[in-house]
Parts: sequence; C-alpha cells; structure tokens
Amino acid sequence: MALFAVAQPEITLSAAIDTAYKNNLEIKGQNLNAAYLEKLKKTGNTIPKTDASVEYGNFNSYYTDTKFGVGQTINFPTVYKRQKELLNEEWRSGILNVEVKRTEIRRQVTEVFYDVVYFLEKKKILLQADSLYGEFLRKATLRFEKGEANILEKTTAETQRNQLTLQLRQLDEDIKILQRRFQYLLNTPTDFLPLTETLRMPLATSADTSILRNHPQIKWLQQQLNIAEAQTKLERSKLSPDLSLSYTNQSFIGYQNIDGRDKYFNAGRRFSSAQAGVAIPIFSSAQKARISASKINQQVAENNYKVGTQALYSQYLQTFEQYQKYLQAVNYYETSALPNATVIANTANTQFSGGDINYLEWVLLMDQVITIRSDYIDAVRNLNTSVIQLNHYLNQ
Repeated sequence: MALFAVAQPEITLSAAIDTAYKNNLEIKGQNLNAAYLEKLKKTGNTIPKTDASVEYGNFNSYYTDTKFGVGQTINFPTVYKRQKELLNEEWRSGILNVEVKRTEIRRQVTEVFYDVVYFLEKKKILLQADSLYGEFLRKATLRFEKGEANILEKTTAETQRNQLTLQLRQLDEDIKILQRRFQYLLNTPTDFLPLTETLRMPLATSADTSILRNHPQIKWLQQQLNIAEAQTKLERSKLSPDLSLSYTNQSFIGYQNIDGRDKYFNAGRRFSSAQAGVAIPIFSSAQKARISASKINQQVAENNYKVGTQALYSQYLQTFEQYQKYLQAVNYYETSALPNATVIANTANTQFSGGDINYLEWVLLMDQVITIRSDYIDAVRNLNTSVIQLNHYLNQ
C-alpha cells in the first residue's frame, strides 16, 4: 500500500536502485574504464619492434655483395613480470572504482527518493490545511458581507490561504526539480514517484565500526597503495640489463683462401653469424631518481589510506550520534507531540463550532497543529538523512 496516491508511475526504492545500476551513465563509464584496463593487461609483455636490415654494395671487396640482418632487443624478464603485476593492480582498481560509483549512486538515489517522499508528505499536510482554511475563508467572507465579522477576520483568513497557496506552489516546483534529478540518476525517460509503505527509512544495522573496513572507498584507497608498490617494483626492475640477439646472413663474392687454395664463391654461397649482447645501465642516476620518487608516492598512497580510513570512522561516529539525536526527536513527536496536536485540532474545531473561541483564536490553534505536524516531517527527514548516510558507510 502506498504512502500516498498519485497518478504518475511509482517505483520502489529497491527497483529504483536496480534501475540506476543498469542505466546510470556514470556507472557505465566506470564499467567501460574497467574493461579498458582489463584489455591493457595484455600489454604487459610488450616487446620492442624487431630490427631488420638489408645491405647491398661493395662493403667486402670490389665485388657487389648482399647482406641481410635481423635483430631483437628485449627487457630483462623481470621487467615484463613487474609490468604485468602493475597492470593487474590497475585493473583491480578499475573494478573497485565501479563499486565505489555504485555505492555513491545508491546513496544519491536513496536520498532523492526520500526527499520526494518528504515533500509529498509536506504537501499532504498543506493540502489538508488549505482545504480547512479555504472553507473558513468562505465562511469569513460571508460573515463579513453580512456584517457579522470585521475586516481583520476576513483579511487574516485571506492571508493564511494565500500563504498556503504559495507554499504549495513552491513544493510542486521542489518536487519537479527532484524528479529531474531522480530521472537523471535512473537514466530513464519516465518521471517516477517513490512507492513506500513507511515514511521512516530503517537503519541497516547497529553501530559496528568493524564493517567499515569493507567499504569500497577504503578498498579503493588500499588498492592505490598496491599500485604504488607495484610501480616501485617495476622501476627497480628497469635497472636490470636489456638483452639483445641478432643474426646476419651475407655473401662474400670472390676468391677465398681455403686451406692454402684459392676458391671462388658466388652470390649463392651465403655466410651467417649470430650475436648476443647485454645493455648495462651504467648511467642510472635518472632511473634511481624515479625509484626514489616512486617510494615517496607509496608513502603518499599509504597516508591517503590512513586519512581516508580515519575520516570514514570519524564521519560514521558523528553521523551515528546525529542519528540518535534525530531518533529522540522523532520518538518525541510520535509519542507526545502528534497525539497532542490531534487533541488540539479536535478541541479547537469543537469549541469554534460551539462559539467558545473566535476565528482568530482558532487560527492560532490550527497554526500550532500544522507546525507540529510539519516539524515532525522535518524531524523524520533529518532522521532519514542520517540513516541513509550510515547505510552508505556500512555499504548497505
């Protein structure tokens, strides 16, 4: 059963979150980034281009010879291993980024969902008051026309009605703005309104701070530290020598002395050789500077992790204290203020109908009733905001 009846299509909170998970463009963007990083994992074994060469001319003797060569340089195997490790860590960061974004979108969807619930509930209260004040404005106008009431009573009734009309218009605009935001988050052309059976959002769990270490944002910060460590290992591995291997095949046209006898070789007789080499990083000061910089980057990532963890714990505890404060206020309204408001409204209507109080006295009493009911909705909104934030910290 819905909390309020509307003509527009309705959607539950769980369905809205599922829709956002499927359609939200920010989440899609992070999924694409993760897919991009997954493809990059295959680049860890990137080997430099093979060098091929051809020579033609008199480079051996008067005769024209040909020479073909092919060579390949590769990094030390450890470099490729470290590159793959770094790319894997960056891919894991991309996956965690998806979860961070999903968690944030879930929080935003929930906030907008319950903000719309709040404004619609406010509208219900104002519509009830508008109907009540409209009826009494009609009666006050008739009384004034008959000379049974003064201008103050009629003017007061008009002012109350006009104020309510203005508030209702502003509420409608606020709801439209929130619907646009809701529509954007869900990435759907449909203007949904929330469907819920309760005005208050339940708290997912108790104040168990051990759960916070599993928050996607904390995991992502930890992953940045893993990336920094992998980067340092990669920079260190680059101090390893490069390996090279080449092969040459060429002709030696002309006479060659073989065991004391001259023998003629034409272009069809080929001679080949192979060469292996090692490139040693003698001038390594720049690479060592990169290693030092990478170590500092590790310290930065570690500090960011500590700051993020500490901030999350602190924010959670502050929000939980706010939750307890708002819960006390809501309990007060539900157990005391709202029942009293009902008594005040019923008594005021009875006494006004019986002539025991005048219109102005009735207005003051009804204003008090409306204020109590409106303040209760505000208190529930504050409570819901703290619950949404707590559930966000708990990743629920």
